[in-house]
Amino acid sequence: VRPDAAKEIRIYRLKNWIFSAHREVWDRIHIVLTRARVQSTILMSVGWILFSSAFVFALVFVTRLALRGEASLGDLILTLTLGVRVGGEVSSMAGSLNYLKRIARLGSHLTWIETYAKKTVERIRGSRKFSNLKTGVRFENVSFTYTGATTPALREVTLDIKAGQTLALVGQNGAGKTTLVKLLCRMYEPTAGDIFADDVLLTEYYLDSWRAGITAAFQDFARFEVTARDAVGIGDLPRIETKTAIDAALERANADTTVADFPNGLDTVLGGSWPGGHEPSIGQWQKIAIARFAMRDRPSIYILDEPTASLDPQTEHEVFVRHREIVNTGAPDSITVLVSHRFSTVSMADRIAVLDKGLIIEYGTHTELLDSGGYYSRFYRLQQQAFHGDQQD
Repeated sequence: VRPDAAKEIRIYRLKNWIFSAHREVWDRIHIVLTRARVQSTILMSVGWILFSSAFVFALVFVTRLALRGEASLGDLILTLTLGVRVGGEVSSMAGSLNYLKRIARLGSHLTWIETYAKKTVERIRGSRKFSNLKTGVRFENVSFTYTGATTPALREVTLDIKAGQTLALVGQNGAGKTTLVKLLCRMYEPTAGDIFADDVLLTEYYLDSWRAGITAAFQDFARFEVTARDAVGIGDLPRIETKTAIDAALERANADTTVADFPNGLDTVLGGSWPGGHEPSIGQWQKIAIARFAMRDRPSIYILDEPTASLDPQTEHEVFVRHREIVNTGAPDSITVLVSHRFSTVSMADRIAVLDKGLIIEYGTHTELLDSGGYYSRFYRLQQQAFHGDQQD
């Protein structure tokens, strides 16, 4: 039902296949529902037959008593009234029991999540306020396994990121790069091992104060359907109304011309769900996300998790060069963590970590890894050859 599926449904002529698959699933569900409804109808019918039989018996019994003078007309009316009321109460009680059953099921889920949240808060609640990074961040034998997974996403990762350094993470999809970033943002806590910032465990810092020192741009960025001004400004809420800050963020993201092309500039309402709203292209959405990333003033940690995947390599390179210039000028002690599949950008990092199946298999500078002849060297040269071949074409 989403519009982004429409193109492939048409190109691959999937309409009949989707309808067929939907009917097949619905038929299976319908059989189960029909069986349940039949059983329910039979049980209800038996119940009402028993009740009706008892009701009729009671009426006949009281009527015979009334005819013999042993009961009054009022007794007969009372029996009739009570029978109707009892039927209504029984039906209401059955509905209430069914409702309570659903509530109990939902309540068990609520109890579980409240218990989980309480345990998590107790485990990660800190008492120290994080301000500025001084020495750096260190991972010590960090492992992490997602709930329900049998294979760890990260395995005994030890990594030292010095203040002022740019670290690039390289590896195939599923290697553990984004998981490492999520742990750094404290979206998850390590299954094993510890993460330190300035030689202090991350769990000793207030969570909000730690995240306040981070700005991030992700490949799966959010598309906030608000004005372009707010979509950028929410990257630093205290300065959301500061036009100079928004303009500077747009310039850093190379997105100033993009917003200028919108129908109403910064006042353009983004998203097709609004009447008269403007639907940006995916590349334009991505530039807005990068501008939002550039809003926060002098954070300690910058995270770029493939945020320019929908942009061309030249634009990605320009964004990263501009980011380096800004960091070197305004926040020289900050850390930048870059995740990218484009080795031309990765090569500009101070240190590069190559991950495979949750392990760091290579670590060093661009030159060191090229000389090692390993994974990084091999794939860097393959990309270089492909790039030069495209240029010649």
